[in-house]
Amino acid sequence: MPPARKPNTQRRAEAAAAALSGAGSEIEQKAAAARQARAAAVTAATIDQYRFVKAPFAGRVTKRYVSPGQFVTPNTAIADITQTDRVRLQANVADKDLGAIRVGAPVTARFAKNPNLTIDAKVTSVSPLADQATRTAIVETIVPNPGHRLFPGDSVTLDIAVSRRATAITVPASAIVQANGMDAVWVVRVEARKGKTIYYCTMHPEVTSDKPGKCRKCNMDLVPKTTGGNRKAHLVMVTTGASDGDRIEINSGLSDGDEVIYRGNTYLKDGDAVAGKQGTGNREQTHPMAM
Repeated sequence: MPPARKPNTQRRAEAAAAALSGAGSEIEQKAAAARQARAAAVTAATIDQYRFVKAPFAGRVTKRYVSPGQFVTPNTAIADITQTDRVRLQANVADKDLGAIRVGAPVTARFAKNPNLTIDAKVTSVSPLADQATRTAIVETIVPNPGHRLFPGDSVTLDIAVSRRATAITVPASAIVQANGMDAVWVVRVEARKGKTIYYCTMHPEVTSDKPGKCRKCNMDLVPKTTGGNRKAHLVMVTTGASDGDRIEINSGLSDGDEVIYRGNTYLKDGDAVAGKQGTGNREQTHPMAM
């Protein structure tokens, strides 16, 4: 006896269920394919990023170590990059001059590649250690670099203002001579008839003496006269300080009002007569000068 046939509604339900199951499998397959495609895209994007190397700051490449297409590893040096928005200017300063340089002192920078280019700045640091071979230390200033006109390695000269005493006695550089390996200056002294130097008080000129001492009226030191007698050249040992190339600071050995000889002093001998008036020709009267 043949099997009983299923009702049409049941057959249609079973067919629909089978179709639904097949569609679900197809959806899962396509979802898996989509996930694989997304993973492949992420991997490709990650690999693509390896084609680019980005610096942590903006700058200029100053040296390249590898060529395009060369295989590199994470430890391979690729290039040197220098930030040039601000540049560091350095000068080697003799250790004997370091004591007069302070952070914040005015600086004028001049550049060999462009004599018309100057930059005004201030000292930002002074090295506390001097190079033992050169006896110099580094003085530094950091300046902005608009237009990136300055490059690493440019030759620069720094004119640095030094701190000095509020007032100081200075003489022309040509006044300094050497005597037994020491600095000295020829000065004009006025001698009385007996060959003694006349000393007087600058506040009370009527007070005079034939030897150093104090003024009996104001107790100021008496200083040698430079007028009114026999004018003779005398060599005075001095200690010098800072110099701007034209004038030299005198720390000791001269007094305010001393008349120094700064020209024609090559062949002078102690006691040579000096003619002419002070402050003219080859002589100059010393005075405190703001430095």
